[in-house]
Amino acid sequence: MTPWERMSPRAVDVTLAAAVLVAAVSETLYAEGVKEPRWASALIAAATSLLLLWRRSHPLAMSVLLFALLLPQAAFLADPSERIATFFPVLVLAYGGAAYA
Repeated sequence: MTPWERMSPRAVDVTLAAAVLVAAVSETLYAEGVKEPRWASALIAAATSLLLLWRRSHPLAMSVLLFALLLPQAAFLADPSERIATFFPVLVLAYGGAAYA
């Protein structure tokens, strides 16, 4: 049994969200191609990472919130698909929507 299998689903979600939060915010603050203000992009990256906490219990709502957060970011600040850590919540929530909805 792997360590991930021994952890509770909630602990896995918290660990995943924390790791993505650190990576996405760091990547947003230091990456090229992010328009000013960088703090706004970092705030959106943090918010999208935190959505992973509720991906099992509210998959549809988290997907809608993710879209609502990424649309203005893509339009005015930076393309979320150009950075891996920022795009990761999209992939995880897409999986969560299919697996838990």
